[in-house]
Amino acid sequence: MGVKKVSQKKKGSYAVYDSQSKYNKNRKRDLKKHIKVNPNDDCAKKALENVKYRRKKPNKKMGWVDSRSIAFQGLTKAQSTRLARALKLAKTVTNELMYEKNYKSINPTKKVTNTK
Repeated sequence: MGVKKVSQKKKGSYAVYDSQSKYNKNRKRDLKKHIKVNPNDDCAKKALENVKYRRKKPNKKMGWVDSRSIAFQGLTKAQSTRLARALKLAKTVTNELMYEKNYKSINPTKKVTNTK
């Protein structure tokens, strides 16, 4: 699987977006449009007063692995990723076995007799 790279063009576009605070301008414009259509919306009026950038960078060090889990303590990032993928696969298979109609029709406690 390839590593995603952010192009220089995207980096430059984001720098302009951030420096000109276009997010705030666009958000205020959208809220004003909403208030114009819905003048009794107090929540939108309060939101218009307090417009700020809402997206934040994820702060997980181990990627999508829950590093607080006891199963991942003392493992490297690669080991914990492999373990997390294996656990996800096990959960998926378990759910399929429990909830799929095809598997529900199979009764493991029923003895199969050989009729000749």
